[in-house]
Amino acid sequence: MQRTWARMIARPVVAFLIAFIGVAIGGVLAVWPSEIRNATQFAFPPHFGDVRVAIVVFWMIVVGWGSLLYTRMAADDRKETARLEELTTRFAELTAAIYRAPNYGVVTGYRETYAKIARYLAFIPASESAPEIADRIKSALVVIAGIARNFRGAADDVLYGANVMLVVRPDKHKTDCFRPDVLKALRFFDRETSSLCTLRGILYLPTELLFHGHATDASRQVPLIALPVPHSARDTKGSALALPGAPWALLLGKASIFEDASRMSEACADLPGSIRREVAEYFSPAGDGNMIGSLVSFRIGDEHNPIGILNIDCSERDLLGTVPDYYQTFYALMAPILQLLADPVNRYAALTRR
Repeated sequence: MQRTWARMIARPVVAFLIAFIGVAIGGVLAVWPSEIRNATQFAFPPHFGDVRVAIVVFWMIVVGWGSLLYTRMAADDRKETARLEELTTRFAELTAAIYRAPNYGVVTGYRETYAKIARYLAFIPASESAPEIADRIKSALVVIAGIARNFRGAADDVLYGANVMLVVRPDKHKTDCFRPDVLKALRFFDRETSSLCTLRGILYLPTELLFHGHATDASRQVPLIALPVPHSARDTKGSALALPGAPWALLLGKASIFEDASRMSEACADLPGSIRREVAEYFSPAGDGNMIGSLVSFRIGDEHNPIGILNIDCSERDLLGTVPDYYQTFYALMAPILQLLADPVNRYAALTRR
């Protein structure tokens, strides 16, 4: 019954009735104008008299037609108003999304920014030495840190730094499978319960590939560090094996962001208690990493040939802003830059291994 009634009052049906009844009323008025006029006068003084039923029905149809026309036009007006309001709302949301990227200027100026980085990293002569390539990479890191700063719209007193960590793979011919300088910088690894030779590698941060964010105070500079990388991010039961941040990004290829670095130990719940405590101490106000308020890590290279990690750090929380929905915009901006970094970083790593 409801479906039948719904079909009867559907817009095409109502439109047909409005058109048909309107034509019918016009036809009746054209054929019997005097009869309708004379009979209608009996309903008003001083012409009271016998009212003809046919004329009453006629005027009832006219009133009904007018009501139907009004109802249809009012409904159309409400739908049009709602549609315009929805479009206005969506446009406002889209505009807000663009301008809350969070800084729209990063998007509009990206072509020039990318070209600047390309001038440092593209077309490097084969004759350049490791220090020369490192200078190119560090110049690019200054620009990359600036992109993150501008994306958030941070104040001038907020420090943004960037660095590149290299993948150092184990060498069975070396003591403990790694170079002494790498082992000296190693953090968050229990050598008493685990073997270094079982690692997939170590992420090592050379001083030449570290931009401190123009910090002149040594206490506000990111320390040199090396991080262990297991063979997989999780074990067969789903428990985490890799540290969050750079090792996680290297193994999974996804950006790893921490809006509040002081809470990173909470993401290490599956790791041994000694590691969790070391991570918490490192990012505490008295720890070596106290100047890092937030950070994000990206893998350089693909899954089959991971070259290293690009880290961007900030002295405050929320280095990319407080709206996580817009982080993907920043990740997309970084994708071509990571490709630019791949060859220079790979060449620098190869030259420093000799």
